[in-house]
Amino acid sequence: MAGENRKDKKREELRWLCDRTVTGGIFYMAKRFHDTEIWQQDWFLEVSYEFMMLWFYILDTCNYAGIWKPNKKLIEFITTKKVDLEKTLSLFNRDKNRIRVLKNGRWFLEDFIAFQYGNHLNPKNRVHNSILNELVKNDIELTSIRGLQGVKHTLKDKDKDKDKDKDKDKDKEKDKEKLIDVQNVVLIYKQIMGFEANDTAWDKLNFKRCSRPAKQLLDYFGGDIKTIGLCMGELADEFDYKKLAYTIETFVKWASDWKQKKEKQNADNR
Repeated sequence: MAGENRKDKKREELRWLCDRTVTGGIFYMAKRFHDTEIWQQDWFLEVSYEFMMLWFYILDTCNYAGIWKPNKKLIEFITTKKVDLEKTLSLFNRDKNRIRVLKNGRWFLEDFIAFQYGNHLNPKNRVHNSILNELVKNDIELTSIRGLQGVKHTLKDKDKDKDKDKDKDKDKEKDKEKLIDVQNVVLIYKQIMGFEANDTAWDKLNFKRCSRPAKQLLDYFGGDIKTIGLCMGELADEFDYKKLAYTIETFVKWASDWKQKKEKQNADNR
């Protein structure tokens, strides 16, 4: 009987200690948000009262990063009831993974960080930085955390992003310019072949096929559209005189010969 009385007294002391801790009495405990809508969620209403209290106990005693170290003996000592941790996990994760068991045996509350701190963590914030360190220590990838979209950028990172955006804009402008150049080369070929510039039916049938050889001509002549036009025009005249059929690919094939002849003519005229 004496042994039982000592146990009861010890339990009463521990309960008093827990009450004082939770209510903010002589011991400090961080305040946390609680989801009031939990009382309308089926999974929570379907578990017994003991498991409801256990859920709140885990929420209140996990660390600031939502990591909880299971202590079966302590829970049973406080509640005076047997606890099956495997059953607890099964009930809490029945319709959705709310708790992740880590490699080190600790439990990680999947929605804790996003619910308590928002969807971004800022390394310049001491609390957030501590959370990030805790996640590293427990081998938890940021990208695996539900609701967390990432880490807020520092000013340097923002500047880098701005530079990247500027580079992207420049690249887009270059791409536009290249597309316009391709369109101009195709237009020259189109008119050489005797079609009107506004013939959209021809464009639908031929533009895509002609774009690649047009790019090849631009690359070969360094983007000099005037020279490309001269090359295509003179070669077309030569092919017509010889009564030879030709396509834009033919101009690509004979562009090198035409250029060499032009260079030789210019050298002879000096």
